[in-house]
Amino acid sequence: GMLRLVAGSIVGNDGDQSGGVVKVSSGHAQSTSSGNIIMNTANAGAAGVSGRISIFSGFSTLGPSGNIEVVTGDSQKNAGGVIVHAGYTTKSYGGKISLNAGKTLDEDGRVIV
Repeated sequence: GMLRLVAGSIVGNDGDQSGGVVKVSSGHAQSTSSGNIIMNTANAGAAGVSGRISIFSGFSTLGPSGNIEVVTGDSQKNAGGVIVHAGYTTKSYGGKISLNAGKTLDEDGRVIV
């Protein structure tokens, strides 16, 4: 099965309007913890691989493409951390973590990183 959430689109040149927004929020609690948001793929079958989770920002012609931000909240006591964990295995190499900066071309067509 498939679940697809799509916010509104703007067709043509309609002033300064933007396409729709999709927002997912956890619940608020007056005096205890707010709810969690958990996103995961199911485990694979015996002869398959588990699905991947992809987050992309769109292509832009006239301005910057959208940022992807991972931000923890501020706190008066202990602020949240950012944890990146690659999977482990007992049969081969563990998962890898890669960070790649964007590239651009200078006026002579040379790649700048």
